[in-house]
Order: sequence, then structure tokens, then C-alpha cells
Amino acid sequence: MKTIELNGEKESILVGEGQPIIINCNFGINNLAELDIEKDKIKRLFNCSETAPNTIMDLSLLNGLFPIAEFVRNNYGIPIGIVPIYGLNINFDSKDLIDQIHSQAKNKISFMTMHITADLDLYEMAIRTRKIPVTSRGGKIILNNTLQHNQRLNVYRRNIDTIIELSNFYGFAISLGTTFRPAGICDACDEVHIKETIRQIELAQYLTSKGCKVIIENVGHIGLDKLPSHCALLRQADVPIMPLGPVVLDSSIGSDHISASIGAAMMGYFDALNIINVITPAEHLHSKFTYDDVAEGIKAAKIAARSVNYTKFSEYAMSEHDIYTQRSKKRDCIIGNTRECTRCDTNCPLK
Repeated sequence: MKTIELNGEKESILVGEGQPIIINCNFGINNLAELDIEKDKIKRLFNCSETAPNTIMDLSLLNGLFPIAEFVRNNYGIPIGIVPIYGLNINFDSKDLIDQIHSQAKNKISFMTMHITADLDLYEMAIRTRKIPVTSRGGKIILNNTLQHNQRLNVYRRNIDTIIELSNFYGFAISLGTTFRPAGICDACDEVHIKETIRQIELAQYLTSKGCKVIIENVGHIGLDKLPSHCALLRQADVPIMPLGPVVLDSSIGSDHISASIGAAMMGYFDALNIINVITPAEHLHSKFTYDDVAEGIKAAKIAARSVNYTKFSEYAMSEHDIYTQRSKKRDCIIGNTRECTRCDTNCPLK
């Protein structure tokens, strides 16, 4: 798997083979009145190492403005991602798209999610075979735009050469968004999902042959039984992988951060995950995530990342061994306070 560098204002991060799994957290607002609330959440997250992400995506819908990206860049300097079409007029054309990508590249955006595989033939197949054809906001926007302009090729495909030039000139990574990720585990690895995955792989190989940095997204909802074979397919892309979730149970509503951490850990162990996208407990409960929602999601994601990093990097293994050593020296299961565990009373096996 290729390794790429995500450029940050103060800190750049290597992602890919031989590198630890990192954590990405998404934020976004639909009006500027919400900005201070998001800033406060981000400040609180960075005040604690347990809740500080490695990268942040700004998913705001604000007429092409990305104020969260600007705030994170100026205050924390970590790599930042966006979806460039967010906030564009519904009838945007090729010039609008390229101007937006160009503008955000000059603003030192590290990676941009582009739904290049939002293809009409896959959409028509999804309508015929799925209860929920599309669950991707970015993919939906591209499909609508293609139909409104009476085109067969979407705006990304029509402008791919210019996008490649901009990516190589400014050094941002193209993250291949997934339009037809399964909205339920029953659709995982269906014909639409597999065909889009293959197209993402082909695009990844083409873009890297042109010198671009590439990330591949994918997945969504998928059962544990299908993950090993799908991981094997995704590895063919030979680029870093940043899946959405994967949520391994549709019934985990209210605990989707746990469901997603299980899926992420499994994908990481099968070498098909390099960046974990944070899923909060409230993913399918409400649209306004609180600080506690985001913090719990990040903690779960970090546990998933650490459980895989432990198996591959000696420094993580040593850290785990240090905790075991502390328990042995203290002769107590409780770490982190001075009180002894009284659960076993006089029958404690560690004493």
C-alpha cells in the first residue's frame, strides 16, 4: 500500500503502509450562528489527548465557505479536509467546481472528498434493487447536478484532467467519496456496491499513475461476515483507506460508535483501514451532535485504532505491557487512583 503525506499548517501526517491508524473527525454548520458552538466543541476536544483527533473535515454548507477549516488551520495546524461541492449553487457548472477546488487548494486544504463515481448507470441500478438507493449527501448532489444539466458523465469526470493538475500543483489528496455505500447491512456487497468499489479502485490506480495523492473511502453499513472479502477487494486499490464506519449492525442505534469501532478494528486488522472516521452514539438519533457525542465517538475510534496499532507497532505493545506491569506491582486491578479494589474482599487473586 502506498504511503501519502497529508499536509498541515503546523503538522503533516504520513498515512498508509507502515504508519499507525489515525482518527478523522467531521464537523459542519449550515449557518454562521452555529460557528461558536462548533469552535467550543473543538477547543474542548483538543484540551484532552483522549479526545483530540489527528485530522478534521469541515462539512459546512455555507455558499462555499469553510470557517471551521479556517479555525482549525489557524489554531491547531493539523491536516484539514472538505467536500468542495458543499455550498455551491444547485446548478453549479464546471467553472464553479474548478474555481472552488482551486480556491480551497490555495487555502491549504489537505484532502478533498470527490464523488467521482456518482454515475447514472449505478444510480439506475440502485433504484431498481435497493430500498434506499443513495445515502451519501455529496453523491446525491452530484447525481442531481448531472441530471439537471442533462449529462451522462458527471461534472467530476468531465473535469478530471484539470483536477489532476490542481492536485499535483498544490499537493492536496483526492479522497474518492462513495455515493452508493450501503445504507443497511442487507445491501452490503450487492451489485451496486461492488461495481462502485471496482470503479473507485480503477480511479485510484489511474490517479496515482498521474502522480496524485489518493485516499479511497467506501463501506458504510456491512456485516462482519462480509468484511474479510470486501477488505481484500479494497486492498487492490493500493492507496490509504478511510471507510465510513463501518457500522456492523443496523440495530445499534444509540450505540453506533461501538458498532463502528468493531468494524473499524476488524478492517484495520485486515490491512484495509488507515483513517477512522469518527461515528458518534447519536449517528441515527439526531443531527445536532453534542460535545459528549463527539467525545465518546472519538474515544471509541481511538480504542479501535489502538487495538490494531498494538498488533503492528512495538511502541503500542510496550505501552500495553506497561499497564499490565503496573497491575502486577500494585497487586490490584484498579489503575488510576490510590484506592484498592474491594470487589474480591479477602479473596483477591492478585494479593
